[in-house]
Order: sequence, then structure tokens, then C-alpha cells
Amino acid sequence: MRVGIDLGGTKIEGVVLDSESNERLKRCVSTQQSEGCRAILNDITIG
Repeated sequence: MRVGIDLGGTKIEGVVLDSESNERLKRCVSTQQSEGCRAILNDITIG
């Protein structure tokens, strides 16, 4: 499995690919810039 994270100014996108590069999971959430770094990290690890 491989994980990719795209952290942008307005959204955070994550994808999980299997060993054959098939998409297994994809998520997108808004980047909470005004909430600070901890909120953004929380969204990446929990969201």
C-alpha cells in the first residue's frame, strides 16, 4: 500500500493505492488555516 497526501492552501487530499496502483481510498477536506498547524495535522491523521 502507498499513501499520497496533497496539502494545499484550501484543501487536503489523500489517496491510498494498493500494490498494483489501484485507488483503494480517497478523501478530501478543507484546510483549516485559521485554526493553525495542529488542526491541519489533526485533519491529516484523523480526517
